[in-house]
Amino acid sequence: MGRCSLVVWVVILIVLISMLAACGSTSSSNTPKPPTVPASVTLSPTSHSSIDVGSLLSFSATARDAAGKSITSGLTISFTSSNPDVLTIANSGAACAGKWDSLSNPIVCTPGPAGTSTVVATATGVSSPPTTVYVHQHIDHIDISQIGTPINACFSQDETWTYQASVFANIGSKLVDITPTVGPLNWSSVNSAVATLNTTASDLLANQVRATAVTPGVTQFFTSVAGVNSNAIPFKTCLVKSIDLTVQNEGTTFLSVAPGTSRTILATVTDELGHELTKPPITWSSSNTAVATVPAGTQSKTTASVSAVGAGGATVIASCTPPACNSGVFPSLPIYPQHVISVHVNLPTTAAAPTALVTRSQCNDTDGKPLFNCGALATVISGATNTIGATFLLPNLPNSLIFTPSGGRAFAGSPHGLMIIDPAASAGATATVVSAVTGKVLAVSADGSRLAVSDPAPLIGGPGRVFIYNQANGGAPVTLPIPNATAAAFSPDGLKTFIVSGASLYVYSTVDALKGPLSLSPITNGNGVAFSQYGAFALISGAPPRVEPALTCTGAILAGGVSTPGLPLSLQTIPDAVHLIALDPPSIDILAQKNVAIGECSATVDLEVESVNNLGQGNFTPIAMLVSSDGTKAYVIAQGLSSVLVFDVAGKTTSAIPLTDDAVPLGASLSTDGRSLFVTTECKSNDSTTNKCTSPTLHVIDTVVSNDVNQITFSNNFCTNVDNLTLFCTPDLVAVKP
Repeated sequence: MGRCSLVVWVVILIVLISMLAACGSTSSSNTPKPPTVPASVTLSPTSHSSIDVGSLLSFSATARDAAGKSITSGLTISFTSSNPDVLTIANSGAACAGKWDSLSNPIVCTPGPAGTSTVVATATGVSSPPTTVYVHQHIDHIDISQIGTPINACFSQDETWTYQASVFANIGSKLVDITPTVGPLNWSSVNSAVATLNTTASDLLANQVRATAVTPGVTQFFTSVAGVNSNAIPFKTCLVKSIDLTVQNEGTTFLSVAPGTSRTILATVTDELGHELTKPPITWSSSNTAVATVPAGTQSKTTASVSAVGAGGATVIASCTPPACNSGVFPSLPIYPQHVISVHVNLPTTAAAPTALVTRSQCNDTDGKPLFNCGALATVISGATNTIGATFLLPNLPNSLIFTPSGGRAFAGSPHGLMIIDPAASAGATATVVSAVTGKVLAVSADGSRLAVSDPAPLIGGPGRVFIYNQANGGAPVTLPIPNATAAAFSPDGLKTFIVSGASLYVYSTVDALKGPLSLSPITNGNGVAFSQYGAFALISGAPPRVEPALTCTGAILAGGVSTPGLPLSLQTIPDAVHLIALDPPSIDILAQKNVAIGECSATVDLEVESVNNLGQGNFTPIAMLVSSDGTKAYVIAQGLSSVLVFDVAGKTTSAIPLTDDAVPLGASLSTDGRSLFVTTECKSNDSTTNKCTSPTLHVIDTVVSNDVNQITFSNNFCTNVDNLTLFCTPDLVAVKP
């Protein structure tokens, strides 16, 4: 066979193989794709709908694969109605409560009869769960009524009552009950914390609901269907009427414990029907969280653990504090306990020295006269060794300095803005300025979240004002139009803030609108306010020399006030829940609360001056009176007096602790345990030849041994004013970290 013949046979063989291959295959472009089968189909709206005859409803459906991903192409979804006479559905999913003129291009919906139909969406043989559509006559109104008549006007906690709704249509000239045709009703409670609603109980009909009383308060509930709301019906869970506290299993109201231990307090909470609550929504408060802590927030149980944190004294109460308790009642109705738990935490054998914060801002010229526009310094005094720690610049001259009860932050007020100081900041102590809050810090709430700041003479002009600043959320302050406020106090639970201005009292609340000015008569010029240990009333001092009780609930002055020998200053309560201490130069007055009775937005008390104790210094000008947290000692510092006066409350005796080098005090602060007293001082004279005070000094007094044990001098005793002049600067304000 020749060469050419071989080539021909090879070519023929290749052609034959190609033809065979072509016969055994089909072009992919001509092969139809198998239909997409979804794993599920969902229909919207789901469950059920209720519509008027002749109205429209739009359905849509979504198909998903096994992974839950929507299938958006290659799929046709159809809709079917089980009762086309009542409801017809166009190809697009548009439903007519009656008959469409066309399923492919629907325009006119002709009303049909009332009835029920189930709708299903189907894709490639996979159907959705059905949606039931209730078609009914147009609803005129819905009424709710009680089933039966309750015995009482309120329901105690966990009690239930059943209600039912009736749906009416105006057909012709008559109202016709169409309740069975409208389908399930949608029930809603305005405040589900007060009452919960149940429609699924087996003994309930379709138009019925069972309400359960949960938290004391007032609410409303209503029902709706097809866009029509019923009347609202009131529901009241019986309000808390009284609270009584005891130490569990001991029946006492006094605790003496060691640091690091805890005890359980039992609250007996009674509602207005006399029933004891097993889950009372009460708020626990400690007057001194550096001594004793309690659970934060609302506790829906009858017990709470009181933990001893540090040495000193505190009072613990439980209150029904709106809006968590007795909610929906206006004006608010807080309830305070009949008795107070007094807590004494024993002083340990060895106590750590506290941390203090000192400001130095009193700039003087060479003649000793104060200059304006001076800078200011702040210095942290280390708690471990009572030595100088971080020193940093304050952007404004402070006029007040106070720590939060927890000691986490300090606040310094000024005319140019509130300064927030974190002495333990990891990057070093600094001050952050809130320029919108100007003035002097008057009070801080027990939980440390809010401040009351008074600015009687704003630099920008205008009337005086008081700011309530919530540093917890850093929000804009609440500005109150209160002129010349001189004193403020937060109630133990933080619900109310009492602000004293001249002859008037203002009451700020987290729930109610601002009240005031309320008359303080017979007081014409108030100078102090402190809440009683009970929380149900406050005590206001002023001229003419008196102390008057004022009801926390309303701010009204109560009967039972008392005159004092002189103008009472620095009014303070102590943890025995009976006594008050007022500085009344030349004396200290001990006042007692007698015949205390706490009611529902009511209280009675008889104030008595138990003793007037002359301190033996004549008429002095006080700088401060500091009462130990356990209420056993009061320390008085006065202008020009080179010693600290010590008053023993129980023994009614007075002694003095001399300040080293005859220094004279400018300010003072006492540690929580009462052991360390920090006093800022200046010199009577700078004459070094007298071997007396030669520079401003911070004195640390150990009150246990009654001795000025440490005098801290500052290596940098200079401040700088706006003209960059270096001027002598004296330590003035001091605050001890709790």
